[in-house]
Amino acid sequence: MLGGDKSYDVAAFVEALREREVTPHIAVDGHVRKSGRPRKTAIDRRTTRHLGYAISQLVRHRIEEIFGWSKATGGIAQVKLRGLAKVRAGALHLRAGRLQPDPHSQTARRDRLPKPPHPAAASTPDRLHPP
Repeated sequence: MLGGDKSYDVAAFVEALREREVTPHIAVDGHVRKSGRPRKTAIDRRTTRHLGYAISQLVRHRIEEIFGWSKATGGIAQVKLRGLAKVRAGALHLRAGRLQPDPHSQTARRDRLPKPPHPAAASTPDRLHPP
């Protein structure tokens, strides 16, 4: 299996993969031409009908989100550091920040949890903790 971007959705490339017995998990290039017809894709139902292809595309999208976030929000669309060591340290710092949970999403999740029942509303006495 080989994953790829939609720019690899070319008949010659896909056929070369199949000759080597490699399954092409390539994103389908679904651009619409000026005439209104969709572009012909080299990926056919042999590949897209399988659950593995769908999972592969979901995972690829998650990875692309990280790169998109790092360029837009993380500020590495244009690196402002000089030297390989500084660039590596900046990228490591960026990845570490990306792995931190968002405090706002944590509180939002907590607010959606069901509230525990009030102790006075319990119909049976708590046998583990007598009054």
